[in-house]
Amino acid sequence: MANVCNCQPHPSYCVYKEKYKGSRFVLETGTRIGHVSIYENTPNPVDDYPDRRITVENIRKDYAADVLAMLVEKEGHQ
Repeated sequence: MANVCNCQPHPSYCVYKEKYKGSRFVLETGTRIGHVSIYENTPNPVDDYPDRRITVENIRKDYAADVLAMLVEKEGHQ
């Protein structure tokens, strides 16, 4: 499963382009076996603010694509 790039159709204006390679959301291995976590990158974090926010943690790999698609549809590219 690939990370989601929300820099289309205008990659030149994408706030996620440089630091996050165009990805607003990223998938990483979860803390449970067979699970993944979806994180939302934060393009302009302020002092003492993390570079990413936890979006959904420990989703079964079987459901991760559907959950990610729902997040992208709901949140869109802002």
